[in-house]
Amino acid sequence: MKMYYLTIFVGLLLGTGVKAQFYESSRQSGTGIPYFEVEMYRTFAPDHQSNRLYIYTEILYDDLTFLKETNPAGYKAQIELQLALVDKDEKQIGFKSISRTISETDFNVTNSRDRNILLTHYFDAPFGDYQLKIKMNDELSKKTTTGKLELILNDYTSQKIALSDLLLLNEVSFDSSGKVVNCIPRVKNNFPKKEGDFYIQFDLFTKQPPRKVNLNVQLLDEKDKLELDSTMVVDVKDTMTSFYFDIAKSQLKKNDFTCTVKATADHDKAESHKKISFYWVTVPETSEDITTAINQMRYILPGDSLDRYQNAPLEEQQRFFTNFWASRDPNPNTKINELMEEYFRRVNEANREFTNFSSKGWLSDRGRILIKFGYPDDIERHPFEINSVPYEIWRYYTLRRVFVFVDESGFGDYRLSPLYMNQEY
Repeated sequence: MKMYYLTIFVGLLLGTGVKAQFYESSRQSGTGIPYFEVEMYRTFAPDHQSNRLYIYTEILYDDLTFLKETNPAGYKAQIELQLALVDKDEKQIGFKSISRTISETDFNVTNSRDRNILLTHYFDAPFGDYQLKIKMNDELSKKTTTGKLELILNDYTSQKIALSDLLLLNEVSFDSSGKVVNCIPRVKNNFPKKEGDFYIQFDLFTKQPPRKVNLNVQLLDEKDKLELDSTMVVDVKDTMTSFYFDIAKSQLKKNDFTCTVKATADHDKAESHKKISFYWVTVPETSEDITTAINQMRYILPGDSLDRYQNAPLEEQQRFFTNFWASRDPNPNTKINELMEEYFRRVNEANREFTNFSSKGWLSDRGRILIKFGYPDDIERHPFEINSVPYEIWRYYTLRRVFVFVDESGFGDYRLSPLYMNQEY
C-alpha cells in the first residue's frame, strides 16, 4: 500500500431571543462519569473482500476517577472499553475489550481537559448494516457510560475506484524518507480556532491498477462558496493508496465547511464528504465575526449589553468581548478560557446539528437548549408516530429537566412545546 502526503495552501476569499440567567455545565463531560467521544473510519480491508472499520475512542483525564497511591507516590486511574459489532439480526460479528491504567504524579494533571486517552481498535466485517455498541467503564468509581451507533459498510468491490471515509487528524509524523509513521486522529469534526495545522486522510481503492487518477479536494463554506479547490493527477500503482492533506487552521476564517474529495479515472468516479467546523477560543478579528459571536452570546447576555454592543465599533466590541469572558474564566492560570471554549463549542455543534433551510442551528429551539444545558442524557425520537406529528423528548437526569420538541410543519422545524417552557427557567 502506497501513501501520499500533500500540503494544500489555502487561498481564502475573504433578532432578539429569549434571555437566560444561567448557563449549565455539560451534563456529561466534566460531571464525574466516564464520558467519551467516538469516531468511526470506514475504509478497505487488505483482502478486499470486506470493509475495515476503525473505532477511535477518546476520554479526557477530567472525566476519569484518579485515586491517590502511596507506593509509588502518585495518582492512578483505570478504564475498560468494550466494543461489540452486531449485524441487523443482532448476531455479534466482533467483540473487543481494552483495559488501560493511567498513572500521574501531578494532581493538577488528573483534572486536565487538555490531556486524554485515545483507544483504537478495528474490525474487518462483511458488507452490510451494523450497530456498534460501546461501553466505557471507570474501574475505580464503578461508573459506566454506554452508546450505540448505526452504520453501513458498502460493497466497494463492485466499483472500479472507490474512496474511504475522510478522517481528520490532529498530527502526522514522518520518518527521514517522508513516509508517514504515526497519525493522531481527531475524534471530533470541530476544532478550536488556534494556530497550527490539521490533516485529512483518506484511502483510494483502485480495482485495476496502475491508473492515472485525478484527485480534487474542495472546501465549501456554509453558503456553498468555494474556499479551496485543488486538483492533482496521481499515478496510482496499488490497489489501495493512502493520502494525507495538510491544511493550516489560521487560514480558515469562516466557521463551517464541507470537505469534498472527488476521484476520477476516465469515466469512473467516486466521492467522499466530511463536515468540518471551528469555534471561537480567541477574540474574533473582524467586525463581521465579532458581531456574529456577540449575537451568539445572547443566551447569557443581559438584553441591554446585546443591544449596545452588537452594532458597536470593532474595538469597542472586542474590548467588551474580552472583558466579558475574562471575568468568567474559571481558571485564569491556564492559556484557554474553558467556559468560553465550551460555550462556543456548543454553538458550533448546534449549527452543525440543527441548521435548516430557514435558520441557523444556534437560533433554533433545540440549539438554544443544547447551548444552555449541553447534550441531554437521553433523546427519545418519534418521527413517524400514527396520528401524531414528529416529536422528540430530551431528558436531563442530573439536572432534573425534560424538554419536548414538536415538528408541526413536518419539515424538521422542531419547536419547544409550550407545556415545557417552564423547564428552561
